[in-house]
Amino acid sequence: MKKLNFKVYQGKDRIYRAVAGASGIYRVYAWDEAKQEYRPPERGKGYFASRYDRDEAGRKKRRFCYCETLAEARTWQGRLEPEESESDEEELFAKPRDLGPLFSEIVAEWRRRKYPTYAKGTRFQYDKLMRLSFGSLMDLPIRAITPKVVDDWLAKLKHGLGITWQSKTRKSFEKELVCLAVILRYYESYNDDLQFRFPIKKRHREDAQLRRVAKKPQKDLPPEDFERFARELAKDKNGKTLVALATVQYHQALRISEAAAIHWEDVQIVWTNPKDSRLRIVRHVEWGRSKGMGSEITPGFKNSRALGGEKEQPIFPETFVALKTLHYIGAKGLVFRDENSHVFSYQAIQRAYNRAFKRAGLPYSATHVLRHGGCRRVFNETKDLGVAAQILGNISLATVEIYAKRYKTALTELSQSHWEKGECSQLFANSDSIS
Repeated sequence: MKKLNFKVYQGKDRIYRAVAGASGIYRVYAWDEAKQEYRPPERGKGYFASRYDRDEAGRKKRRFCYCETLAEARTWQGRLEPEESESDEEELFAKPRDLGPLFSEIVAEWRRRKYPTYAKGTRFQYDKLMRLSFGSLMDLPIRAITPKVVDDWLAKLKHGLGITWQSKTRKSFEKELVCLAVILRYYESYNDDLQFRFPIKKRHREDAQLRRVAKKPQKDLPPEDFERFARELAKDKNGKTLVALATVQYHQALRISEAAAIHWEDVQIVWTNPKDSRLRIVRHVEWGRSKGMGSEITPGFKNSRALGGEKEQPIFPETFVALKTLHYIGAKGLVFRDENSHVFSYQAIQRAYNRAFKRAGLPYSATHVLRHGGCRRVFNETKDLGVAAQILGNISLATVEIYAKRYKTALTELSQSHWEKGECSQLFANSDSIS
């Protein structure tokens, strides 16, 4: 067994170390924050034992028990104790039974039942969060996860900031808190446990934020900035295809996963009357976010169920021209292909976009800014949230309002338009006569 350094926090408040020569019996250690080391618990029992019993149907069932001493754990595990009364048995198993199943057991059940309904990227994100941040919760019974435990869990996550280079740029632990809430809501919904109380409070959502004053990234991306970006993107590897991809994403206000998955079968180009051309969004790319995970194109997209499985849009003139540059007689299959005729990896698109933004001297980054910018272009032209909702394909007005923002130059442009009106000369004339 790997030697444990008891002065190094292992990501869990309680750890279990196997007792040599005693299979299924573990010594319990609790993290002492003051002494910064693992020590036998001052409160509670110091040994944990397991054994298999048969239920009334003869099925094997694993049982657990916390014990004061190693001798007591051996006795319980070997069933050597004298015949117990019902009350004695209840007292012996009160702690594990009264507090419900272990959180790790609920996680395993949730994965089996709910993971098939989640996108690959969502499953990957949940697994990553649990691997990095949920270790201290896994051995707790479900009802032992109280608001105070969530307080301590968030405090531990914050305590670990700065250990890795990624954590230095972290802005919050909101994703971890959302993942915990999803699992706990699953248990609440599927297990009908009347004694369970959902432990996440408003204060936890506030405490998950790191309270750093960070400059919000620019998301306006007006048409003139997009043109500067596109000119630089054209200089990149696969520049012609990437510019066409970015143009379609921007002018149709698409998620990059939707734009990258477009097939020629989804495009209805009317060559004789281009303004009647249409675009159907019916699939998206699920990108592998770690080494060894491939990418695949799957039906639907985010919110597609609410939209009947697809969204259809009129094609803007810029999109028509971009698609025309890639079209060929008998075109079918994937529209935007890399040099190997495969769908672009997310990393390749993101890096190319970021290089182009940097060369153009623009304060933008990543891919989603094009969806924001495309929606804002439409909203600033129409001032109509309904039109913004149509191009986004979002049902929730609150979500639409996140994207549909006026340009930061809107007030200045309004003032300038007033200056350009003819009545300004009359105002100056009146002011001269008053003076």
